[in-house]
Amino acid sequence: MPGTVVYHVLLVEDDPDLRKLLALQLTGWGYRVTAVEDAEKAWTFLNQRPLPDVHLAVIDILLPGLWDGLDLVREIRRHPQWSHLPILVLTARGAERDVVRGLGSGADDYVVKPYRPAELQARLVALLRRVRSVSPEATLSEGLRRWGALTWRPQDRVVYQGDQPVPLTATEYRIFELLAEGRGRVFTREEILDALGETRDVQPRTVDVHVWNIRRKLGPCGRWLVSVRGMGYAWRPEPPGEGD
Repeated sequence: MPGTVVYHVLLVEDDPDLRKLLALQLTGWGYRVTAVEDAEKAWTFLNQRPLPDVHLAVIDILLPGLWDGLDLVREIRRHPQWSHLPILVLTARGAERDVVRGLGSGADDYVVKPYRPAELQARLVALLRRVRSVSPEATLSEGLRRWGALTWRPQDRVVYQGDQPVPLTATEYRIFELLAEGRGRVFTREEILDALGETRDVQPRTVDVHVWNIRRKLGPCGRWLVSVRGMGYAWRPEPPGEGD
């Protein structure tokens, strides 16, 4: 477990046997677990008052009821309190299009069922390492980075366009920071995955989907994140002009 914090995991899995097994494994790894069987109950739990102290969500895609797992992920990303919550999706479908759908909905990572416990544990640890809490001692200007209309501070891991926060996920922020602070350098997909702490073979399309999401969320500023054919991705080194 990273650090000394007891991380609270929201587990959403409809299969009762698998839900019990996952909860036991997560508890054995040192997590505190809240387990529910469908998206509606998960959403109700997240919207309690006071808001629960959830640090990570593990969500099955195929869920009963009006919402499936991807619907839940999208709703979480729209919520101002939970938009940065790290999310790992579980799926029984390992085809590239299914992975793309999961990441495109706003998930940070995915694991295909049946999963290997050691792999799931490693994925959760890597995902939590991408998230840092805001430093209460830091002043607003301390460590502030600026590029055109964009500002960010590594302590906060939040990007602002003007005075509006950009709703990047934890994974998207790490990729943004890597590229923006390495302006002019081309990063291969493998280098990006290494920076994220990936420990297994991942389809290159995974990085492509995250980059597409970053560009979309940055709006006009997304044009500074460019594809370099046959190589990877880079943040353009030229300073943006007025209004960028």
